[in-house]
Amino acid sequence: MSSVVLLCAGDIGHEALLRFVERHPDRLAGVCSYRVEPPQEHALDRIREVAAAHAIPFHEGDARTALAEWRPDFAFAVKWRSLLPLDCARRGLVVFHAALLPRYRGFAPIPWPIINGETESGVTMFYAADEVDAGDIIDQRSFAITDEDDAASVEQQVSRYVADMLVDNFAALEAGTAPRRAQDHRLATYCVWRGPDDGAIDWRAPSRRIHDLVRGLTRPYPGAFTTLGGRRLTVWKTTLATADRAYVGSIPGRIERILPGTAVNVLTGDGIVGLVDVQLEGDAPRPAWEVITRLRTQLGGT
Repeated sequence: MSSVVLLCAGDIGHEALLRFVERHPDRLAGVCSYRVEPPQEHALDRIREVAAAHAIPFHEGDARTALAEWRPDFAFAVKWRSLLPLDCARRGLVVFHAALLPRYRGFAPIPWPIINGETESGVTMFYAADEVDAGDIIDQRSFAITDEDDAASVEQQVSRYVADMLVDNFAALEAGTAPRRAQDHRLATYCVWRGPDDGAIDWRAPSRRIHDLVRGLTRPYPGAFTTLGGRRLTVWKTTLATADRAYVGSIPGRIERILPGTAVNVLTGDGIVGLVDVQLEGDAPRPAWEVITRLRTQLGGT
């Protein structure tokens, strides 16, 4: 019987742990986790509680020491950010990546496809290799990204797919019959890491690009933002408004109309974006029309 260490973090990692414990409670030799950024910082405590409830050894932080001690047959990495030795598990280190490899290798694989206006993403389960996200594929599943989706809904889909793929493929991995398909490295694309300041809204950009930026960076991520009266204004939700006026004098970032109960329309590089949910620095999230009440308002520095 194979032993497993699950390296997991965030809500995605918590879901994967719950599903694996439900299906294979006697396989886990240990669980490793770390505290992610808000608003998912409490996932660490939930993961620790699951491990304790099933008397599974738990380690927080750098997993290399724990893996060297436990020496599992398999190690599964879910939302794991630090590099691990390829020999940390006797029969294989298996990684989950929230994208359809070889595309979107690297950082922030959930926000980037939304920001880029992609209509499809997915999850890849693969064997770790010397190069990040370049290992042979075990399983890969795709899902559509609709105009109604955002980072939160895509993360929920990723969480479900990761848990499904983990339990669905474990028996084949244990039996040594799991698929192994090499990636076509010629098709590889990469993403750089994103910091909170990378969410600045350029109101001169097209409306669709601004809307996709907001969708891709909404909770559980830091949010796209602009400024209002010198204070940071985080934009959590927007709509693509249909302009019913032909503007021949337009200044991006200028308020076009305030529609109480609906949105605050802002002029962009090619039209209008409707602000729905916003959060002024030092304040709680509120509807945009409660925060922006004057038509003579300019957002950002454009």
